[in-house]
Amino acid sequence: MARFISASIRPMQRWPVIKKNILINSKEAVMADNINQFERYLRVIVGGGLLLWTLFFEGAAWGWLGVVPLATGLIGWCPVYSLFRK
Repeated sequence: MARFISASIRPMQRWPVIKKNILINSKEAVMADNINQFERYLRVIVGGGLLLWTLFFEGAAWGWLGVVPLATGLIGWCPVYSLFRK
């Protein structure tokens, strides 16, 4: 006689839960935007300006800090804001 092995039944997935700007799902965690549109544009302009100044006009070494506002402006999520905002 042939034996059939029953397929394991997986538990139902829970609905996603939102906790402090981070969407938590059973499979993945997604960062929600916490920077408004105007501030994103401003961060990209200031960060890009600092990097261009450092690269092309031999600016100070601290100009490389322009990577931080540029990256947060492009991504739309700031880790410092997620710590201090409700």
